[in-house]
Amino acid sequence: MGFMDDLLQAKDEAIKPACSACGFEADVVSQFHNGDITDKIISEIKASRFIVCDFTYGNQGAYYEAGFARGLGLPVICCCKREWFEEIDNHGARKNKLHFDVEHLNMIFWSTHDELQEKLIDRIRATIL
Repeated sequence: MGFMDDLLQAKDEAIKPACSACGFEADVVSQFHNGDITDKIISEIKASRFIVCDFTYGNQGAYYEAGFARGLGLPVICCCKREWFEEIDNHGARKNKLHFDVEHLNMIFWSTHDELQEKLIDRIRATIL
């Protein structure tokens, strides 16, 4: 996920609580560390049982991390903020798109933190536990 304020709030109010409710601890590699952030991200993904990846704002790092995890055979739970995804441009067309490599995946579209938390709990219970 990107480090935008709304996504960081979603992490704190939905993603972490959902993981905790299912017996897991959610961790996010932040920009505050020593050394190479990519090495830290790869290390954390390798140590994970699954990852939650939010594609809101088309964050390219999220695509990289999701692909790396999938390459390792780890389950990737995909999310995207509905408001961003459904935004319409001046010509009436959808302004933002998911890359074709992930648009066919079972994406959790969310509008509120409560909705995201509920859907994540259901998805974790259905696919991980």
